[in-house]
Amino acid sequence: MVRILSHSLIFILSICAIACSDEQPSPDVVLNQEGSINYHDELESLIIVVSIPGSYDSQDIYIPNTDLSSFQEGQSVIFSGNISPYNSQALKVFVGQQFYHISLSEIKLIN
Repeated sequence: MVRILSHSLIFILSICAIACSDEQPSPDVVLNQEGSINYHDELESLIIVVSIPGSYDSQDIYIPNTDLSSFQEGQSVIFSGNISPYNSQALKVFVGQQFYHISLSEIKLIN
C-alpha cells in the first residue's frame, strides 16, 4: 500500500512539474511568404506586412531583427525565417492584426 501511494505521489508531482514549467514555445517557421515593406509609426521602423488573401481585416505584421533600410516602403518581397509572438500591448492594434518577431533567414524583392 505504501508503495502504491509513493508511486502515485511521484506521478502526480511529475505531472505538476511538467504543467508548471515556464518554457517558451519554440518559434514557428515561415517559408517563402509574400509580403510588403511598410513603415510602422509607433515602432519607428520598417516592417513586413502580410495581408490574408480575400480578407480586408487580417494582417500578419513581422518585426525583423535586421535593418530593412535597403528596401523602400511599398516594395513586395518574399521572405523566410523563424517567428515568435510579439507583445503588442503597448501598440494600437486593430482587429485582425497579429504581430510577430522574425529572425530573417532570407528576403528578396519580387520582380
